[in-house]
Amino acid sequence: QRVSVVIDFLNLKPEGERKIYVPEKYRKITKQIYENLGIKATFGRKRKFQYSSRSRISLNINYPQGTALLVLKSYGKDFAERIKRKAMLLKEKELKSIYIDLPIEEPFTMEASKVLMNMGFILGGVMPLFHKEKDYLRLQYPLTNFDFSEIRVFSTMAKRLKRFIKREFNEVARDR
Repeated sequence: QRVSVVIDFLNLKPEGERKIYVPEKYRKITKQIYENLGIKATFGRKRKFQYSSRSRISLNINYPQGTALLVLKSYGKDFAERIKRKAMLLKEKELKSIYIDLPIEEPFTMEASKVLMNMGFILGGVMPLFHKEKDYLRLQYPLTNFDFSEIRVFSTMAKRLKRFIKREFNEVARDR
């Protein structure tokens, strides 16, 4: 089976509090991830935000690994349609997985997450200080099956996250 990747993060300096925006389904696990990192996270309330005229989404395809990474830079009214179109084109490339990173401190991430979850994206984790020193919520769209028993993790938090993702993967797999 294809190799799965678990990214570890070791914070070398104290971090301040984060106000994060994640869907209800991911609140508990996201809070646990931040606590494990020693970072206090509070949840922002759902609120109105200013839509961009167009979504700005970067794309990077890693052909040797068979993955694509989308990074949401701004959220526009065209988001759902653009993601559907990009996902369709990426599936044709016979990739193994599509990832999308959403800026976790932006209110639009709650809405973007719901759109993606309805399309079959599942949690991938939190990517602290990942793009331009900001935190991101990573969602993933696995395009192949894989055996979770082959994924070796050691920390309590990594095991908890693996169980969460496996449950969500199995839920979504039944619907595909």
